[in-house]
Amino acid sequence: MLPEYTWWGRGDRPPPPHLKTRRQLAALGLKPQRPVGVIRTRKFDCLLYDPDDPTSAVSKSKVRLGGLAAAEDGLNQRSRDDIERDRQTASEWAQQTLDNPAMTILDTETTGAKASEMVEIAIIDMAGMPLLNTLVQAQQRITPGAAAVHGLTAQDLVDAPTFPELYPTLAEVLGDRSILIYNVGFDVGVINYCCDKYDRPRLALEERSICLMRWYAQWYGNWSSKHGSYRWQALNGGHRALDDCHAALERLQTMAAGVPSLRSNENEN
Repeated sequence: MLPEYTWWGRGDRPPPPHLKTRRQLAALGLKPQRPVGVIRTRKFDCLLYDPDDPTSAVSKSKVRLGGLAAAEDGLNQRSRDDIERDRQTASEWAQQTLDNPAMTILDTETTGAKASEMVEIAIIDMAGMPLLNTLVQAQQRITPGAAAVHGLTAQDLVDAPTFPELYPTLAEVLGDRSILIYNVGFDVGVINYCCDKYDRPRLALEERSICLMRWYAQWYGNWSSKHGSYRWQALNGGHRALDDCHAALERLQTMAAGVPSLRSNENEN
């Protein structure tokens, strides 16, 4: 699993300064090979590379000469049998997770700012029963883009609890439970930001949260040779916190039901 970082100058885990994005590598005349870290956002993953490590980044001229072509294929190609084994592993993991009474599913909706406050949060158990489902009154303005996605406005939040008011309930509901999140980096980042902004202790989410989006990508089996990883699949929930929790649970149930045959167009280069 790749180490996860926040953007340089933001958050509490910025990447080492020598790591580079694809665009930064291109400016140095280098071509990416094997990522050594990732910055996750809700819309995309920004992979990071080490320009001093020849297995992570090489000069474009070497790639054109084909000097590392075999090594690149070894890193990025994956056989159909390998993919099928990965998918079966994901299905077995889903079966075990559904049977775990300490597991919850969490989702948030936000103001949409670069450092977003939550405007809604929901948590359900493995039976789909809501443990928490509430709007949250944020100090930040909801951006038009975020409002277009979840449909919430400042007027909707007038009677909702603020994050400091909600915090004791949130901490109690989570307790020491494990947490499933579809794109874990986004929601954990939102909750941590709110804890920091309102001077409340963080809830140790990194240590007990699992990214369902990654597991579903592995189960779905759409391997990208270009990126050397499984392609993320959109959740396609209702873009409200409770709806998205139930959509995530349905994904988990589908995974646990088994592994259908790969579709012919799933493995793209």
